[in-house]
Amino acid sequence: MVSWEKVEELRLEADTIMTRYQEVEELLARAHDETGDHWETGELPVTLETPAGDSITITLDFEADPATNAQSRYERANELEADLKRQEQVDEQLASLPADPVAYLICYHLDYVEGDYPKSIAGHLDAQRKQVDELCQEMEETGVLERVESGTVKQRNVKAKKPTKSANTTHTIDSHEKVTTSYVFLMNQKGN
Repeated sequence: MVSWEKVEELRLEADTIMTRYQEVEELLARAHDETGDHWETGELPVTLETPAGDSITITLDFEADPATNAQSRYERANELEADLKRQEQVDEQLASLPADPVAYLICYHLDYVEGDYPKSIAGHLDAQRKQVDELCQEMEETGVLERVESGTVKQRNVKAKKPTKSANTTHTIDSHEKVTTSYVFLMNQKGN
């Protein structure tokens, strides 16, 4: 499990290597002249004094110089830090989800299909439409989902006049409006 402690540990190791650069360089040079397991493993465990004065054991890459050993730790710490920040962001967004497993399935479905209607979601998840409607509304209120009006079909009153010799005849077409609602998942997991 990745933790902030691991990030700090990697940075402390890198800082220690850089502050004890000459000592690390000498330890690596001496190890090249000696026999030992480091020739097989490619790793050299050393004990150094941290910038704060504490003792720390670091496993160095035997074939790399001190700067490369430190740089690889800085890079790994930055990668882990980015992963932890992304994980915290996801955790914050998912904290507002209802405690119903179907809510997670709805989010997964919407992320996969990039938007859908509650009736279709219910069919895909083999869930009750009423339950899906309620969960979608609840997740919309917490900001996890966004409601999109789509599939709008509008018909207006239209009067068609048919001229005749004796009189005008008027035909009225009734007005109908159908608005369907679909939902989209606001948290894009594919690229962000």
